[in-house]
Amino acid sequence: MANAEAASARLQPLAGIPTDDHQGRQGGVPLRVLLRPLIPPLKRHWRYLVLGILCGWGKFLLPLLIPWLAKRVVDQVLTSADDTTRALHDLQVYAAIGFTAVLLVGVATYYRHFLAASLRARVQHHLRKQLFHHIQRLSMRFFAHHHSGSLGSRVSKDITHAGLIIDKGIIQLSMDGVSFLVCAALLVSMNWILALITFVLLGLIGWSLQHFRPHIRRQRR
Repeated sequence: MANAEAASARLQPLAGIPTDDHQGRQGGVPLRVLLRPLIPPLKRHWRYLVLGILCGWGKFLLPLLIPWLAKRVVDQVLTSADDTTRALHDLQVYAAIGFTAVLLVGVATYYRHFLAASLRARVQHHLRKQLFHHIQRLSMRFFAHHHSGSLGSRVSKDITHAGLIIDKGIIQLSMDGVSFLVCAALLVSMNWILALITFVLLGLIGWSLQHFRPHIRRQRR
């Protein structure tokens, strides 16, 4: 009984279903409280999360081999006109590497979406079970003051959005963060001056987005 009550308490902020009128009139809930119900199912299915992130890294990092292969072909194959045998061998090797990289990108892309969808489905199933248990324990006075359509929206729409946080939030941010760091390291290794200029421009773009975002939101309203 204690475990069930604890699970319902963890789920309540995400579901947005108050247990009484006083709690329903309270203000917004912090983000960390909203994300707290996702922690138990993510711990249970952590293998899907880790493998999905690894496949996402492969999806974004493997295509970086194509520009490197093009550079090697230009520098070694096209400029070695004296030794055609060696040039042909190098070209075949680089072509094989490029073909393998394209195949691996396809495999990584497939399993990245498959693992993310599997993890999202398992997390949503867990949340719906806990939410149904929470609704069953509410008093009759609660159902007299709240519409059944609103409760149905909590069970379906809100839980679906919670599942999207995993795919479009956790996994996608992990992929973008590592891709940015790898690309930044490559830029610095090739030309640190041009890399510095790029980082300054990115900083200006980030500042402008942060500065004008409130104004854009007000205009959209």
